[in-house]
Amino acid sequence: MRIMVPLVAVLLGACASVANLKDFRASSADIDFDDVSARKNSIDDASNNNESSADYLTVVESESTEQLIALIAEALQGSGYTPVKTDRSNGVVFAERGLRANEYGSVAGVYLEAASGAFTVYARVDTTQGVTGGWKENRAKHILDRLCVLAPCKPHATG
Repeated sequence: MRIMVPLVAVLLGACASVANLKDFRASSADIDFDDVSARKNSIDDASNNNESSADYLTVVESESTEQLIALIAEALQGSGYTPVKTDRSNGVVFAERGLRANEYGSVAGVYLEAASGAFTVYARVDTTQGVTGGWKENRAKHILDRLCVLAPCKPHATG
């Protein structure tokens, strides 16, 4: 048992960032969708990524909030995440996933806002990874790309 505490401390110390759902906004009302929409996606060609957060935004056609939330949960599961909290009244779905080759774990928040006959959907993913980083990958875009297989979308990239 004495060796476990230092071992855990060393392993956690090797993490450049630790992803936590507590760092996410609690409601889609707390997201400035106009500001997010104005940003551009800027992933360069480098093969290594020390960024621990990624986001993406798209416009999704859906018949109802309930249907869209079910599709978001399906897209998250298809990307290896487990939905841990769905808050329909605040328009958000939170999820997490464990160890992968490129990360120690990650958490995701997917937010939605009604927008003239459709929904604006914003995803943010924070990862826990080591100081060496990992390969370039927008995990939030990956989730919304899966969503767009399930429902018609009009993508709009963000940084």
